[in-house]
Amino acid sequence: MSYLVLALKYRPQTFDEIVGQEHVSKTLKNAITSGKVAHAYLFSGPRGIGKTTTARILAKALNCKESPTPQPCNKCTSCVEIVRGSSLDVLEIDGASNRGIDEIRALRENVKFAPVSSRYKIYIIDEAHQITHDAFNALLKTLEEPPRHVIFMLATTQPEKIPPTILSRCQRFSLKLIPQKKIFDRLNYIVGKEKLKIEKEVLDLIAFRGEGSLRDAQSLLDQVISYAGNKKIDLQETNFILGVLPFERLVEFSDLIAEHKAREILSLIDEITESGYNLDQFIKDLRQHFRNMLLIKVAGKNTKILQLPDKHLGILLGKGAQFTEENMVRIIDLLSKTYESMKWSEQPRLVIEVDMFRLCQPYIPIGEIIERIGRLEKSLTLDEKKGNPSAERYVQEDKKSPLMVREGKKLPAGNNSQIKEITERWEEVLESVRKLDIPLHSCLLEGSPVRMERELLHIVFPKNYSFHKDRVEKKSNIIEQALKEVLGKEIKIKCITGETNTTSRSQEKTEEEVAVPNQEPVFNSEEKKEVDPVVEKVIKMFEGEIVKEEREEK
Repeated sequence: MSYLVLALKYRPQTFDEIVGQEHVSKTLKNAITSGKVAHAYLFSGPRGIGKTTTARILAKALNCKESPTPQPCNKCTSCVEIVRGSSLDVLEIDGASNRGIDEIRALRENVKFAPVSSRYKIYIIDEAHQITHDAFNALLKTLEEPPRHVIFMLATTQPEKIPPTILSRCQRFSLKLIPQKKIFDRLNYIVGKEKLKIEKEVLDLIAFRGEGSLRDAQSLLDQVISYAGNKKIDLQETNFILGVLPFERLVEFSDLIAEHKAREILSLIDEITESGYNLDQFIKDLRQHFRNMLLIKVAGKNTKILQLPDKHLGILLGKGAQFTEENMVRIIDLLSKTYESMKWSEQPRLVIEVDMFRLCQPYIPIGEIIERIGRLEKSLTLDEKKGNPSAERYVQEDKKSPLMVREGKKLPAGNNSQIKEITERWEEVLESVRKLDIPLHSCLLEGSPVRMERELLHIVFPKNYSFHKDRVEKKSNIIEQALKEVLGKEIKIKCITGETNTTSRSQEKTEEEVAVPNQEPVFNSEEKKEVDPVVEKVIKMFEGEIVKEEREEK
């Protein structure tokens, strides 16, 4: 005997066996018990959730030897023939291949004849939305007033394509996606019947991959069983069979995005591609991973929204602290756009790589930008109330240049005793930072402490090391913690940029030039020395600089 796939072997045969559609089963059983059976039904919903199965069970219940009964016996001739698909009184029609007006005209002629051996002559039309508009119009009158021995049952995944005139003549039942927990229970029941050795995590993964469709989940289980044979099926093999990226790899990827490590991300994408994973599925999995982190960050670990193993929930809760909620929403949105763009691109991998570079760019929340602008507006308003400052304040001397300080390995501390102490013990601070965060230590190496203002330490970076400066600013709390450990006092830090490009300290350059941070900014324009007060405040607020001046065209 040929092998019978699980979806057919364990197809529900009674209303009670239908999974996840209790609202439909209960209504139909009550209708049969009370004798209020309609002449036309429409079953709609996604694929693989039981539309045609429900229609067949209803047909058995109406034509069973003991009918009308909500529990067909599945033993009489009528029930057996319906299960086999050989009943002369229950006709299943494929709407995709019998969609024309000629086929519907033939159906209209056949409905006049009485059933051969059953109580009702039942027409089950699958994929009913594929029937043409003219064919529906030809069926309309028959569907509205069929002979008393005829019942129509329509099944469709796209009810919006069926004309309203047809919908109004049917009792409509909307079947819903099946919850993951119920799919898992059904799969567990099948595994017990088949006496298979499968880990619980495997069934969790297959139920999740079913995406609400029990038939899809059963097909995936069939695939896994075929690969494993008689040996025990574990999660690692299942990931390989289904082409699913392991959870640990998704966590690794999110960590790299949080740390802005573009080079490592490209290497990982190359590894994923070489391993044969589907790139579309990879983006979907990564998007789902960030969605899970967002939900658990908002709803907490004990939420019932996510049906994941407890160890995964704990990891997601910890990793979610690397991102703000706003940033995770941005990442999910960008991954969704990546997935759509890949469908129309000749080089989907290129689309992924470009968007990954975007994800690795430093991100400033819109709320912080608005807050900075608000502070700027408030400051300008106060200046207007006090009166505009003299324009002479913003005039630079013609030949004035930034005071340059020659240094060997460290900058001089001057007369400030605090900065002298910090400068002398700066290597200890660096070592303390290295123990806490190695990448941050590498960035801090390019900066040097230059002065103290009360409890605020100014650290200067060469002009071409803005990335290192931004990185240090982002994790200033770690550096402040290291300063407290070494010096025993609370010190805040502020990062500033020098006036000249400087080579890396790692190259052990003996001398370098750095602008004294309290020097007024000097611009390269020789013609215009006066800076507008508004522009000056914007520069200070956002720590920017004037790169080029262009005259307004009149």
